[in-house]
Amino acid sequence: PSRLHQAANSWQVSDQPAFSVTTECGFRGGVAVVWLGKKDGVVYAMKQFPKTGTGEMKFDPSAYVELQMAQLIRAYSTPEGNAHRGNNPSPLGLSVAERESICMMIESVDDKKDLWLIYELCAGRTMNEHLFEVKGEFYKGERIYMVHHSHFYHALRTNLELLKDFLYRMCMALSLFARLSIVHGDLKPDNIIIDY
Repeated sequence: PSRLHQAANSWQVSDQPAFSVTTECGFRGGVAVVWLGKKDGVVYAMKQFPKTGTGEMKFDPSAYVELQMAQLIRAYSTPEGNAHRGNNPSPLGLSVAERESICMMIESVDDKKDLWLIYELCAGRTMNEHLFEVKGEFYKGERIYMVHHSHFYHALRTNLELLKDFLYRMCMALSLFARLSIVHGDLKPDNIIIDY
């Protein structure tokens, strides 16, 4: 949709004037774009799902799934979320390791043109960006690719402690999903943020 391609200098999310969108992060999926935004001086990652339909399904179905998943995780991880359960607070609660292994949704905004999922800004880059850089060029009419493996790639192969830490954090996130009966349908290196 054309709304995904508009350049942003700074604008307000319609129904939430406290949020201002500043810059595209460079994370662009099939149905959404991630922007950097601010509220009260704090920078957030703001995922924009443009409205494409009418009636009950205004967004791509993946937007609803992501919203429900993020709300479920939030409900089990915050005092506010547990407070909504009244006398039945969550027995699941998030451990510190689990909490540090996922990027939490702060809130969602459904305005006239878009659904915005507002996430805390996690430091780092995608796992793909950390593992390798791919450059392509044409040679005799064919595209030839050169793959340059990064320091992180070599460190994972040679540093057992780093590999253990990475696997432990991945297991923490996957364990949380399993306890909440969530199936992550798009687990791939582009969706894993690593601060290395």
